[in-house]
Amino acid sequence: MVQILVTGAKEVGVRDVESGESCIGVKRMLSMQNLVKEDSGLHVGMRNGPLEVVKLLIDANRELLGLVNGVKESPIFPTVEGGSFHIAKHIIEKFLDSLPPCGGDNAMNALRAAVVQTHHRDVMGLLLEKRVDLIQEKDVCRWTPFLCAGHVSSSHGHKKGHVRVMQEILCQTPEAGDVVDNKGWTALHIAAVNENIDVVKYVLRTPKLEVILNVADKDGNTPFAFCGRA
Repeated sequence: MVQILVTGAKEVGVRDVESGESCIGVKRMLSMQNLVKEDSGLHVGMRNGPLEVVKLLIDANRELLGLVNGVKESPIFPTVEGGSFHIAKHIIEKFLDSLPPCGGDNAMNALRAAVVQTHHRDVMGLLLEKRVDLIQEKDVCRWTPFLCAGHVSSSHGHKKGHVRVMQEILCQTPEAGDVVDNKGWTALHIAAVNENIDVVKYVLRTPKLEVILNVADKDGNTPFAFCGRA
C-alpha cells in the first residue's frame, strides 16, 4: 500500500512539473500530517514499522526526517522511546554524518530515551558517538540524560546497567556530572532520595564527581541530608 501511494505521488509530481507547478507532488503528500498528533507518515512508520516502509518513505523524501509533530517529537524520538531499536539503528547508521533532529516532547531527546532502555546499548552508543551535544540538553525539568540515568536505575530495576550508562556519558563529557535539575538536585541527590546504593557508591568512588558531594539544593540540603529519609 505504501509503495502504491509513493508511486502515485511521484506520478502526480511529474505531471505537476510538466504543468509548471512543481511545488506539489511526492514531497507534499508524504509530509502531510494527521489532525490528532500531527504525525507525518514517517512518524507513524518509524513508530510502528516495518523497516521496509521506513526505508521507502525516506528514499521518497529525506526531508521527512526533519519534521516534528504537534508535541515537538522528531521521527527518531518515538522510535527509540518505543523500543524500535532496529529502525532507530538503521537511521542513525545511515545518516551518521548528518544525523537528523533527535528532539522529543517536553524538551527530551533521543539519547535520554535510549538511556532508559539500557538493554539495547548500540543505539545509545551511536548517539553518544555522533551527537555528543545531546548529553548537555535539558528537558523541562532541567534533567539531562546523565541525571535521568541516575533516576531510572532505581525505578526500572536495571541499577548496574544504568551505572554503566553514567560511566559512558561521563567518559564522553566529564562536565555532564556537574548538572543540577530544577530543584537544584545533582545525580547524588537523586540517588540518595531513591536509596540507590549502586549509584551512590559509583558517585563516591569517582574522582570526577567529587565536586557534587556537598552541593546544596535550592532548600539548602546536601545529598547526605536525604540519606535514610526515603
